[in-house]
Amino acid sequence: MQLPLSFIAGFFGMNNPEFSTGSWTLTQEMALMCKCSRIRLAHINPSPVSLSLGLVTLVYTLAFNSFVREMLLLIVSLTWTKFITITGLYARWMEFPHHGDEVVSMRMAKTRKWKQEAIFAKQRARQRRTDELVKKIAEREMRERGLGDEISV
Repeated sequence: MQLPLSFIAGFFGMNNPEFSTGSWTLTQEMALMCKCSRIRLAHINPSPVSLSLGLVTLVYTLAFNSFVREMLLLIVSLTWTKFITITGLYARWMEFPHHGDEVVSMRMAKTRKWKQEAIFAKQRARQRRTDELVKKIAEREMRERGLGDEISV
């Protein structure tokens, strides 16, 4: 019998003292997975139905029974459609451009605008620094002239 690689990876990745520093023993974890009635755990209520058996049955039913799969798809799609129409998400989605070229041009226009805003902000900051520097130089010259006038008088 060959086991899938995902089962082996999951099994040996469990937290138990045999493989890592977990708190459950391998026997306790197997009892939980298989719900073995012979192994009693104080904190697990043993039931005659195996948890693993239920999950495997569900997976195989969905995988190989097209009627069940289609019924589940019908329920999910109807529920989702009702949700998006009631909340208004569908109306918002219809306002959004659906063609690839429109989306690309919208993205390009938005990024171009953001880049231009960033360039203008940098230029304004540089102009502010230049204006402050010119103002400081002018104030220093005025002080020097004022001091020079007082000394020469």
